[in-house]
Amino acid sequence: MQVFLFTQPTCPQCPAAKETVKCVCDEKNVPVEEINVKTDEGLIKAIEHNILSTPTAVILEGNKVIKAIRGCVSKGELEACLA
Repeated sequence: MQVFLFTQPTCPQCPAAKETVKCVCDEKNVPVEEINVKTDEGLIKAIEHNILSTPTAVILEGNKVIKAIRGCVSKGELEACLA
């Protein structure tokens, strides 16, 4: 399992999402990759995963998307996805 967290520097909700995702992923020993959609590489990944807003956490099992959590990422919802 892996989490991609799509963010951008000017997003007011992204700092809280980063903190929540990092905390939960550290507890669950799940790798997390933060992807800045303002970079060329980040924008390409966002397009591949149909990301239209930030923050968005995408939970993957292998190459399969399990769930995308858009907006404010709640600890409980993320923990449930990673259980």
